[in-house]
Amino acid sequence: FTNLDENVVGARHTSPLRENDLSSIDQWIVTELDETIKNMDQYLTSFRFYDAANSIYHFFWHSFCDWYLELAKSALSVRQTAQRDSSQSAVDGFRRALWRKKGERRRVVQSVLISVMETSMRLLHPFMPFLTEEIWQLMKKDFPSPSPQRRRNPSGRISPRFLAPRFSKESIMLSEWPKPQFGNRFEQEANEIRFFRKVVVGIRDLRTRLGLKPAEKLNVVHVIIKNDEMREYFGKNKDFKSMISQLSRVNELEIATEGFKGSGMVGRVYEDIEIFISGLSPEGLKAEEKRTKMKISELEGVLR
Repeated sequence: FTNLDENVVGARHTSPLRENDLSSIDQWIVTELDETIKNMDQYLTSFRFYDAANSIYHFFWHSFCDWYLELAKSALSVRQTAQRDSSQSAVDGFRRALWRKKGERRRVVQSVLISVMETSMRLLHPFMPFLTEEIWQLMKKDFPSPSPQRRRNPSGRISPRFLAPRFSKESIMLSEWPKPQFGNRFEQEANEIRFFRKVVVGIRDLRTRLGLKPAEKLNVVHVIIKNDEMREYFGKNKDFKSMISQLSRVNELEIATEGFKGSGMVGRVYEDIEIFISGLSPEGLKAEEKRTKMKISELEGVLR
C-alpha cells in the first residue's frame, strides 16, 4: 500500500465508486474479476480444485499484478499537491484544475486497487488461508468498511455506487464469498483492453525474438489490425497508441491497413493482427534470416 495517500486512507477513500468514475482499464479489470468469480464457482461446484486455483492464480498474477498495476502506474505516480500561490492568473487556475483532475484519477485507481485486492484475498483464501488472513487483517486496519449502498436506479441497473471493500467481519473466514457485480456491462471496454494487451505482447515477443536489449527502442512498428472495429478505435485513440509505444519501447507506432508489408521488415502473424518491424540494421536482418533458416531446418528434421 505504499502508493496510497494519507489523505485518502480511511472512510473517505473506501467510499464506493460511481460507474462513470471508471476508465476503460478499470472496467476491464473488474470484468476480468467477475469472470474469475464465475469460473471459480463453476470449478468448485464440480470439485475441479486445480482449475479453480489456476483461475485465481492467472487473474491475480497476470491480469492484476502484471497488467493493471503496470497500466495504473501513470495515475499512481501523480501526487496531488497544494496550490497555494497567491497569484490568480489563468495559467495558475488551469494548473490547479489539472492537478485536481489527476488527483481524482489517482484516488479512483487506489480504490479499484483496494477493492480488487480485497476480493482476490477472499478468492485465494481456500488455497492460501494463513497468508490471505494476514493480508486481509492488515487491510482491515487501514480501510474501514463503508455501509453498503446497492440501490437500484430507475433504469433497473444496480446503483452506480459500488466497488467498496468490505471488512465488517472479524475474519476473512466469516466474510461473504464474492459475487459477480457487473455482468456484461463493460464487455466492449474489456475487449478493447484485451486487444491492447495482445498488441503489446506481440511486439514484446518480436523484441525477444530479435534479441533486443530491454532499454533498446524500436524505430517504427506497423500493426495490421484485421478487425475493422478495433482498427478504427485504435486509430482514433491516441492514448492507447502512446501507451503501446511506451510499454513496448517503440518510437513510432503505425496502425496500418490490411496487406501493408514492405521489404526489409521482420514480422509475426496472428489470428487477428499482424506486426511488422522496419528500420532494422542490415546486421539485424541477416541475423534474423539466419535464425529463420535454422528454425526451418529444425522443423523439417522433425517432419522427416
